[in-house]
Amino acid sequence: MKKRSAKPSEAPAWRRRLDWSAPALAATLYVGTVLVVYPFRHTFEFDSDEGINAIKALLVDHGHALYSQIWDDQPPLLTYLLRWWCRVVGWDTYNGRLLVLLIAGLLVFAVYDTLRNTYGHAAAIAAVLLLPCTAYFTRLSVSIMIGLPAIACATLCVAALVRWATTHRTGWLVAAGVLMGLSLATKLFTLFLVPVFGLWVTWRAVREPGRVAEPRRAPWWRILVAPGLWGCVVLLTAAGVFMGCVRGDGWHQLYQPHMAASAAQFGNHDVTLLHRDLRMDWEVMVLAGLGTVLMAVRRSAMLVLVPAWGVAAYWALRTHAPIWYHHHLLLSVPACMAAGIAVGDLFTARPPSTSVLASAAGIAVRVVTLGTLIALVVALASGAKHEPSPHAELSDHDRLVVELITAYPKRSSLMVADRPMFAFATGYEVPLNLAVTSRKRAATDNLTLPQFLDTIDRENPEHVIFSSRLREFVSPFANAMQGRYQMVYADLENSDLQVFVRSDIAGDRLPMLLRAAERVPNVAAAHDAIGIEWAKRGDTERAVASFDRANALDPQAVRPRLHLADAHLARGEYAAGFALLQAGMQRERSGYAAVALQYAWRRATCPDAVYRNGAEAELIARAMPNLGEQAALFNQETLAASLAAQGRFDAARATAEQTLHKAQVIGQGEVERRVMGELEAYRGREMITVAVQMPTS
Repeated sequence: MKKRSAKPSEAPAWRRRLDWSAPALAATLYVGTVLVVYPFRHTFEFDSDEGINAIKALLVDHGHALYSQIWDDQPPLLTYLLRWWCRVVGWDTYNGRLLVLLIAGLLVFAVYDTLRNTYGHAAAIAAVLLLPCTAYFTRLSVSIMIGLPAIACATLCVAALVRWATTHRTGWLVAAGVLMGLSLATKLFTLFLVPVFGLWVTWRAVREPGRVAEPRRAPWWRILVAPGLWGCVVLLTAAGVFMGCVRGDGWHQLYQPHMAASAAQFGNHDVTLLHRDLRMDWEVMVLAGLGTVLMAVRRSAMLVLVPAWGVAAYWALRTHAPIWYHHHLLLSVPACMAAGIAVGDLFTARPPSTSVLASAAGIAVRVVTLGTLIALVVALASGAKHEPSPHAELSDHDRLVVELITAYPKRSSLMVADRPMFAFATGYEVPLNLAVTSRKRAATDNLTLPQFLDTIDRENPEHVIFSSRLREFVSPFANAMQGRYQMVYADLENSDLQVFVRSDIAGDRLPMLLRAAERVPNVAAAHDAIGIEWAKRGDTERAVASFDRANALDPQAVRPRLHLADAHLARGEYAAGFALLQAGMQRERSGYAAVALQYAWRRATCPDAVYRNGAEAELIARAMPNLGEQAALFNQETLAASLAAQGRFDAARATAEQTLHKAQVIGQGEVERRVMGELEAYRGREMITVAVQMPTS
């Protein structure tokens, strides 16, 4: 005779306490592990949305209102949470990330509690361990972004719904409604879950009508009480948050940009990107499918809302535009919950099934689960799951800009930056209508170039910083603000950053660059800029040393190599200069054209006949790949010079005439004037030589 298992009330007190506190323990362990292990303290920015969310909270704390003064296309809850949190613990990027990490801990708590109450601790532990194995989860746990907090509230809603279904206490249903409303007040991309969860609540009410009234006597409409109550609480909670924060005509900001982006199919709307992220987590997705099979085989449908969440998320995202990487959590979080059921089943003793089919299916599921789990462990151990953050990898570049900005005297509190984290990190505000400078806003005409320029003209900020987000605004800004702002730093090859400083405080940029490079010494572009400044002063030794330092830090960068080569050539060190260019042609595949063009031109026009080689220059010029208009003109100009260097003056003249005609057609006046002088030399049957100058731009 088998020993009867003890009821929960008969278990030892320590075990009951452990069972009750296990979800909190799991959440604490996750938060503590991330704090100790994950390198987020010194990362300047994981995503440009971090700066937007941080600066919005700071502006609200300074008394400015969302939507009426601060343009914003996202719900307000996280902005106010950040404001209240940072007022207590301090305005710092780390503190903002700590808040999101604590919210991620609540998500872990909810996942554990949901599975503990339905499938036991083994399934709960498995699901919690799988979460950080999925793409983006850990990074988004420490990013000041609104996606994970919204999903955390939705997951807490699931936990509360399960509690309601198992205890039949209305308080849990109300709590679930509040949590879902808070999710919508954080980010509206969880809106599709409202009908999914509502149908599940209705289904549970249908299955147990006696909880509403006496069995078999309850009228049909009583079934709608539970879903109606839940839905009303969701609506009232979300509406209460919105009504408390949105003023005037700010409502259109919450829907118009998203509708316009979807209609224009702005951004990453290709469904293949969605599938790419799913393939990154294929092991978890397979385990989720196996967990769903186990639900069906064992007719344990309490958590049917979990796979329903995943399926609904997939269909919603298939037609959504744009698709960003943080949308993946809408799929990976429910997948981990379903996968936990499959993995937990491996470590749970099950009584033999009376159905041969069910028994065989269970064995098959366990075998496939074990194989998939082994594949996941191997992938994690081999580093195949590494998923870098582009912004995180460029933290040194960003910190250098921060040091450069703080080196200048602060005369006002305003800066314009298309990545507002620069303003937040340096203690500046941004103009209220430029707190959100996303590409979506620009692409949907909610931020236009005239608005941007008018704001700068009116507010007169000390600094203007551009990255790839508003690349198309750079040239018009530089032209419109010529004389008022000076570009003091640019790193177009790596971080795509350009820093402008108001002319009345810009002054000599060399001391500022030296100070920034001393504090952040590993950025090649900074040393390249310092070399330019030394060259302008005629200090060739320091210029060459700076160019050499830049080239050593980033041998793949094109500009430092070209500058270092020209510096050597300007000093008559032809062997060293040409060797640098030759090495660059072999190594910089992405920048091959720029290096090869420079090498061919210098070979064709070298003042020293020993190093002049028109034949080699001609071969390179004729073999160049497809080039843009300006590069193609320069290549044709180089071809003419290489022909002249070989004494083939008639061919050089014909080629130069073609180049001159093309320059006139496309309006390249500078090229036109230069080629006219070269053409005169070829007509006089003279080759041209060009003395290389120290690079100064």
